[in-house]
Amino acid sequence: MTPYYSRNGIEIYCGDCREVLPSIQQPPVCICDPVWPNSVFPGVADPQQLFRETCDALTVKTLVVHMGCTSDPRFLLAVPPALPFIRACWLRYARPSYRGRVLVGSDIAYVFGEPPPSREGLRVLSGEIVARNNSNKRQHTGRGQGTSDGIDYENLPHPSPRRLEHVKWLVNQYGDHGVIDPQAGTGTTLEAAKLLGRKAIGIEIEERYCEIAARRLEQEVFQFTD
Repeated sequence: MTPYYSRNGIEIYCGDCREVLPSIQQPPVCICDPVWPNSVFPGVADPQQLFRETCDALTVKTLVVHMGCTSDPRFLLAVPPALPFIRACWLRYARPSYRGRVLVGSDIAYVFGEPPPSREGLRVLSGEIVARNNSNKRQHTGRGQGTSDGIDYENLPHPSPRRLEHVKWLVNQYGDHGVIDPQAGTGTTLEAAKLLGRKAIGIEIEERYCEIAARRLEQEVFQFTD
């Protein structure tokens, strides 16, 4: 299968992950932000079934599921029993927001499968990171002011972006030997992998999101030395 984008160890495939996953060689770790039951993707009729079928197509040794603090964790019943639970990680915000009466101060990542090997800088598996630079959340949604009413999700670059600092921390913790994101959106996991020098594969069904991800990955940072 021909990638939509391929450069410096990062690949994007445009298509349904349930069809793409069996046709490619998968890295050992999946870091994903799946469509949740209470998310803002009305085109997905059954997010639970989509996640279950995605998990069935994965051959990874470690699965990291990135969710919001208001997402129902019973969604994780779709994780295969062959991937035992390792731990939960708190992905905190330096500046919390709110939704109704709920103070939204963090995302949560649930880790399943095999823990990463011990190495320098990773002798213990930490469980908390604070995202302090909100400017690298590439696409702001306008949520977080108590209500989502009035937000035109169709005109947003992406309705549910993740913070790069959070995802970079997850990739550093668990993705030494490459990561795959089967619902890659606009490429936050891929950008995190690129910044850390890790190989990564992203799969995204919406071509407009693939294009945004490809543009992000094309951006270069000059390395200045004395």
